[in-house]
Amino acid sequence: MFGVVVAALLVVQAPAQETRPAIDPELRELALRALVEDADIPKLVALYDGEKNTEHRELILRELGDRDSAEARKKLADVASRETDKELQETAVRLLAEQGDTTAVIAMYDAQKDPELKEVILRELGDRSDAAAQQKLVSIMRGDGDPELREAAARAIADEAPTKMLIELFDSIPNMDVREILVRELGERDDDLARQKLLSIIQGK
Repeated sequence: MFGVVVAALLVVQAPAQETRPAIDPELRELALRALVEDADIPKLVALYDGEKNTEHRELILRELGDRDSAEARKKLADVASRETDKELQETAVRLLAEQGDTTAVIAMYDAQKDPELKEVILRELGDRSDAAAQQKLVSIMRGDGDPELREAAARAIADEAPTKMLIELFDSIPNMDVREILVRELGERDDDLARQKLLSIIQGK
């Protein structure tokens, strides 16, 4: 009887087991950032494949994009072609475009079927100042393909092109939507050449 009472007292007096506090999402992201910095490519790929959170997966993709590795580019290409999340697809395409030379980026554009992803690649071409990138953008602007891609090419080239080039494009491309984009860009330029062209357009010359 005494043993039963002691056992009962021990049960009553036993301290409750502490519950582990929930992990704050910010702490989880901080831990992931720390982990990916030193992770090798297979580990990064495994982390991406096992992760459900879109922001965390994008973080891992950016780390892959920072690695000068064929294995990393292979994973990015896989995400660009197979990922169902459009945001992650666009991130992978942008990272691949940033890594590649202009010839590779143009080939990526020509092979891509999704118009939205093609626009991502056009923006990358617009950030490049080499002749091959500009020639590709101009050929798209002059083409008779997707009108939205024509306009995307015009926006991509307009930001970086010199004023003289914008004027030459305006004078040689009849498409109204493309010309409107070029006129808007000329309006942003604070130089005499742009103002003179705008004035000639107003005068119908």
